[in-house]
Amino acid sequence: MSIERSASRPVDERGLGLLEIVISMFLISLIAISFIPVLVSGLRASEANSTIATATRLVAQVTDRALDQAPNTCAALQILGGTSTQVDAQGVTIEVVTTVPDLATCVEKSTNLVRVVAQDASDGSTLAESRTLLFLPGTSP
Repeated sequence: MSIERSASRPVDERGLGLLEIVISMFLISLIAISFIPVLVSGLRASEANSTIATATRLVAQVTDRALDQAPNTCAALQILGGTSTQVDAQGVTIEVVTTVPDLATCVEKSTNLVRVVAQDASDGSTLAESRTLLFLPGTSP
């Protein structure tokens, strides 16, 4: 009986044919193509997060430098103010602006607000910001 079954089976049904392989490759490529938008949006989000991380690091550095210098007078505080620029790994130019009270509004023997803002130089959008109160003891008599 087993001889009859094997004799009725066609010889060309063994293994995979070229048509099955082409169809499976086509289906796999459709699945791969459907993941491309997810990968592209992930890369864009990663670039944006990297720029924000760089801006945050720059703001922290400027703020730490202001705290380390510990100015005593309003005139010494004015030295901390200014603008610097840096280009991050993605080619975004980050502008770091340090704002201190001017001599007319600065008060010695009091706290004064020092504001550090990192912004995208191309569109002016704020990436990171820090506000710190510095105590100015004034000059000793």
